[in-house]
Amino acid sequence: MAHLLFDDDKSEAESDKTLKALEDNIHFAMQPIVHIQTGATFGFEALLRGHDKAGFNSISEVFDRAWQQGVLHQADMVLREIAIRQFANSNAGRDAHLFYNLDGRIFESRDYHPHLTGGVLNRFGIRPENLVLELSEQYDNASAMHVSDTLGMCRQHDYKLAIDDYGQGFSEMKMLFEHQPDFIKIDRYFITDIDRDSRRRLFVSAIVNLAHSVGTTIIAEGIETEREFLACKAIGCNLAQGYYVAKPTMSPREMEPVYTIVLETNRRDRRRRITDADSIRSRLLKPPTIGVRDSQSALTETFRKNRNSSVFPVLDDNGAPVGILREPDLKRFIYLQEGHTNLDDGAAFRRFQDHVAPCPGAEIDTSIEHLLKVYASAEASLGLIITENFDYIGFLDSDTLLRLANEKLMSQDQESSPLTALPSVNAIVEQISRTLDNAQSPSAIISFDISNLASFNTAHGFRQGDRAIQVVADSLRRYFLPRKAFLGYLGSGSFTAILSGIEDYETLDDDVKNIVTSGTRDCRCLHSAKEQEENKVFAQDFNGEKRDFGLLGLTAAVLRLPLGEQRWPSIDAAFKEMDWLIAEAKKHGGFASMPPIPDEP
Repeated sequence: MAHLLFDDDKSEAESDKTLKALEDNIHFAMQPIVHIQTGATFGFEALLRGHDKAGFNSISEVFDRAWQQGVLHQADMVLREIAIRQFANSNAGRDAHLFYNLDGRIFESRDYHPHLTGGVLNRFGIRPENLVLELSEQYDNASAMHVSDTLGMCRQHDYKLAIDDYGQGFSEMKMLFEHQPDFIKIDRYFITDIDRDSRRRLFVSAIVNLAHSVGTTIIAEGIETEREFLACKAIGCNLAQGYYVAKPTMSPREMEPVYTIVLETNRRDRRRRITDADSIRSRLLKPPTIGVRDSQSALTETFRKNRNSSVFPVLDDNGAPVGILREPDLKRFIYLQEGHTNLDDGAAFRRFQDHVAPCPGAEIDTSIEHLLKVYASAEASLGLIITENFDYIGFLDSDTLLRLANEKLMSQDQESSPLTALPSVNAIVEQISRTLDNAQSPSAIISFDISNLASFNTAHGFRQGDRAIQVVADSLRRYFLPRKAFLGYLGSGSFTAILSGIEDYETLDDDVKNIVTSGTRDCRCLHSAKEQEENKVFAQDFNGEKRDFGLLGLTAAVLRLPLGEQRWPSIDAAFKEMDWLIAEAKKHGGFASMPPIPDEP
């Protein structure tokens, strides 16, 4: 007689079958997450593979079926152990982080039972702080009944928290505000074509500024091209993940400590400029730090030796900052603990954690302007934590930050031309580099040169020559500055303008020709009536001999930089081409224009 299964027995058998299928067939591919500046591996995301062999049509079906059968948490623990075991047996390195995806419904599953992960990590020798739990925004995590308690438990166990698919889901702003995750992964949708799409760039930039203000690290996910990588780096993303860095791998030997593609890309990054890192480093404050596991006696001793310190950065076991203790909070904690000498270490640790406040932070190579934005976005912050490759290296209080900003402003003023009050050589080179590598729309570099300025100076004196330069500078300002273009003065009568958002290059050429015509007319008003009538200047040449020269005039050359498949020239090639175009302009009526010549292979 056949054995009859009741509904409960049948359900249990089905769920057991599901769990066994997962255990026997599932494995994970590991995709690196790297420091965007150095290429050093920060961690790996475990990506589920083998669902088809386990009898599922898709990855989402794995979790949907487990949810329907009421064993979502058990299924997750099976998968979690497989991922942790693979990670532990790889070449990931002691300090690498494992990013593991959680289904948002796990907190509501009827088999949910916390406190199981610690044993698995301990069995495979993985430190709790190296596990990052990713919550996808495909589900309304912030509204789940148990999510706050669960996330609080994760904090107590030192697990890190990441919000995946940020920008695509239900509750990202609420999650960021209420739970201040350690990481935010920007959804691939916003990374695609970010180098060409100004709206995407603006959106991601806003997320970066907001996240940095609460001390959250940004991961740009799904980077597939060099230009996307460079755009994410320019915006301020901290970590990078995607096919451009490396595809997911199931081979432990392919999990590298450093990904050279990032190093090579940054070497090729023609936008690279002298950063503010040296200035920031020289002004870093070194307040006493506290470890998250310091004993009560160690905290008391730190406070006793540093009674004049107003802030105490708190570091985890990896040396990464987790927040700050303000002097009043530390004092209050110590005095509170003295009345609870019988508290066990766990209770004391939880009380200590309650007093740690979040603090905005940034990497050492962040610009001073961006540091100011981060600081201004944070509510009631005492300053900024500064890191290098995410390791704590110092602290900037508000006074030091303002002094750095003032010093940079004064330095920029010194780099301006005193004659024209326009940016000079260094700023021009930097701006051209940025445009060549990271233009968001069709752009152009326009070079202007005052012809015959040397002979005019010889005949009329440098004071009059300076007047000619100022006349041209005023004329260029009237056209370019209302269009939010960059305008700089190289010296010796040469100007450079950089204009983006060009809709029609033919119209630009016509406008530049009109500038040449009006500029030439304005300059020639400085000549004597006789010179204007004879159309020449009688002056000494470089050999001291008297001869005829032409009148002042303005020449211009336009180097077009359209978007598309054509590669940008290097900055050296751009300057060489501009010099050639200006020479051509002087031969052919004062104007020349042509698209860029690609680099030689």
